[in-house]
Amino acid sequence: MNIKELINVSKPARYIGGELNSIIKSDNDLLNFCLIFPDIYEIGSSHVGYKLLYERVNKSDKVYCQRFFAPWKDVLDYFGKDIFRSLEKSKPLDEFDVLGFSIQILPLAPMPTVSPFLGTVPPTKPSAVTEKMLRLRGI
Repeated sequence: MNIKELINVSKPARYIGGELNSIIKSDNDLLNFCLIFPDIYEIGSSHVGYKLLYERVNKSDKVYCQRFFAPWKDVLDYFGKDIFRSLEKSKPLDEFDVLGFSIQILPLAPMPTVSPFLGTVPPTKPSAVTEKMLRLRGI
């Protein structure tokens, strides 16, 4: 992704990073963790729980936590999968050791779900995730 091309989309500042209190570390020999928020930057950046988790994880000297917010439709149309990069270092999401996201978005995620509690659920049957979660909770 060429950052200069962001002028072609609405609200390009959502995808640049470098804002006040963002954390930059050398990611050599650290567990690379990306904290994903399932909504746009303006919503996620004001979410107190997300901020606290980001700060808490980065206090560890063994983990580097970067952030990703869901892109807006115009950016997806323009950049495609190339927009799926962290804010801090523009690192592609598929290069992270761990991706962290809310369990609420799992039924919408285009990836298989693997969990010691849920087993493996193929991406073609996302409703199976919800069914297993409800059964585990006794609902």
